[in-house]
Amino acid sequence: MCLMGKDYGDVQLLIDLSHTFVNEERYLLQPTKTAALNIQYSERTTVAIQDICRFI
Repeated sequence: MCLMGKDYGDVQLLIDLSHTFVNEERYLLQPTKTAALNIQYSERTTVAIQDICRFI
């Protein structure tokens, strides 16, 4: 799963929504397999991120 947001508020909202879904479906989160990347957005990085997420 790839969660992406333009600011910290957006990302936190996505994390909260995914956490709620996990609890409702009784899944287990894998915190050791979780990573947060802070990428400075530009036209170049936005295209690269879209390419990466297309293959996930």
